Amino acid sequence: MQKIKKVIFDDDTELELEGLKPISDFKSAYGYRGQFRDFEDTILDYIDEDRIERYAEWSLDMVKSDDCECDCDEEDISDYTDNQLIDEISRRYFGNKGFDIITNSLFDRFTKVLVVADKSELDEIIKNQEVKHNLI
Repeated sequence: MQKIKKVIFDDDTELELEGLKPISDFKSAYGYRGQFRDFEDTILDYIDEDRIERYAEWSLDMVKSDDCECDCDEEDISDYTDNQLIDEISRRYFGNKGFDIITNSLFDRFTKVLVVADKSELDEIIKNQEVKHNLI
């Protein structure tokens, strides 16, 4: 998919993505595409909201929440216990493979540490492990 890196407005002013890194600097296409997110959000600020709504409705088949025909109450994260959320995360991330009693214990221990530990220290530890295991 092509990405926008420069916009020229009708008054000939320009908005350009600065500091764009080539895809070869990233281990994944996801990382490469990530550098465009803020720029794309900025571009959307210049597009009429009605135009965006029409695009969402006609091109993406989205509906306004007021027009939704469902008769259900919206779920909120507060509707679930911590254990239910952790179980759901475990199922989504690990699936059925490799999730055993040892992994479950490690996961439980990590979530407890996550609540009380210094976030920047944990981030550094996780980044080191991701690099070590070629995850990023």
